[in-house]
Amino acid sequence: MQRPTTPTHPIRGRHAGAAAALALTLPGDWVRHAACGPDTAELFFPIGDTGPAAADIQRAQAICAACPVRQQCLDDADATGQGHGIWGGLTDTERRHRRYGTHQSASTERLHGTEAA
Repeated sequence: MQRPTTPTHPIRGRHAGAAAALALTLPGDWVRHAACGPDTAELFFPIGDTGPAAADIQRAQAICAACPVRQQCLDDADATGQGHGIWGGLTDTERRHRRYGTHQSASTERLHGTEAA
């Protein structure tokens, strides 16, 4: 019986778990300068956001905090619609809040008639 293979991690070519398989391959030269690497790849695709996964998220975000290409990573994640994982120091939930938070507040302003002229 043949063992199934997992896809490679989009940043370092490392074999990754099922969550990482959903990630797209990112373009750009910045990837070579990323602080994350094969030894930490699993931290960036936590299974949840509580319990042991919360500790992994904190460790991944600490790595991102010192990364020289953090903004490029976040920009690429936004541009390619990454729905899973930690990119540019933000979880998928944090990126969603950032992306839609401004849009929702603008919609709320229009509903309440407080939109700036």
